[in-house]
Formats: sequence, structure tokens, C-alpha cells
Amino acid sequence: MITQPAPRTNIALIVSLCVNLLLAGVIAMAAYRHWTQPPEAPSISSLPPERAQMRQLLSPRFLSHVAPDQAVKIRDIVDAHREKLDRLKVEANAARREVLTLFGTPVLDKDALTKALARTQIADAAVEAEVMHISAEIAPVLTPEQRKKAGDWHGHHMMGMMGWHPGPDGDHPHDHERD
Repeated sequence: MITQPAPRTNIALIVSLCVNLLLAGVIAMAAYRHWTQPPEAPSISSLPPERAQMRQLLSPRFLSHVAPDQAVKIRDIVDAHREKLDRLKVEANAARREVLTLFGTPVLDKDALTKALARTQIADAAVEAEVMHISAEIAPVLTPEQRKKAGDWHGHHMMGMMGWHPGPDGDHPHDHERD
């Protein structure tokens, strides 16, 4: 007499088969995407770490987190510069669009592209200079302790590499685990 396998064996076999088919599908999709999609464009956030750290340290948003009691004053300073900063950002974006348009033409005008790249660099520098000017106005609003806290936090965490911002008290629960 032939004995029938236990029902659990049949169920385990079916589940195993389904999981393997699912895994094969995921691998096939990943391979398909890898071979059919173009590589991503280089990230704009590929600034040197020191420059990126300085940019974030001096950002009004970060400083508002470090000094929540001064957030209204910081916002007022930013609002006073908002119109100029928005205009500079529009100019920088227009310069970038011009570069992309020239870059994509069938016949490349190298001189026009070089000039457009220079305009883009000047426009980006103007935006960065305005942000630094805003930060210079914010700095005296902060107490020495708040400025030190911002500098210490950035020195310890290497600027946003962890993908989070400090809370209102400037501290993060994981800080003490890393020390």
C-alpha cells in the first residue's frame, strides 16, 4: 500500500514554488531595468563635503531648528530677502535651461554654450552669495551657545549624511548611541 504524503508537505512545496517564482520575477525585473534604462544623471548634491556642510550649516531652516526660540526673527530676516532670492533663483534656473537647450541642439555652438555655462555659474554664485548674506544677518540673532551647538552638531554628523535634521532641541536620540 502506498502512503500519501502529509498535507503539510504539499503546502510547503506549493509555498516554496510560489516564493521561488516571485524571486525569479523580481530578479528578471531588476535585470530588465538595468539593461533598458539609461543611467541617472549626476547628482547636483555632489558638492564637496565641506561646501555642502557650510551650505546646510548656514541655511535658515537648519538655524531655525537649532534656535526655535529665534525662529520668528529668522523667518522675518528670510522674508525680507525672499523677493531678491526668488528672482536670483529664477535667473539661475533660466540660465540652466539655456545650457540644456544649447546642449541638446543638433549643431553645437560651442561659444554660445560656453557663455551660457558662465552665466549659469554667475547666477548660481549670486544665489549662494545671497544665502550667505541672509545667514550673516541671522548669526547675531543667535546666542553664542546656539551658534556653537550648530557648529558642533555639523562637525559631529558631517552634514545631513544620516538623512535627518535635528529636532527643536537640536539633539537626536541616536546621537548618544554613536558616541
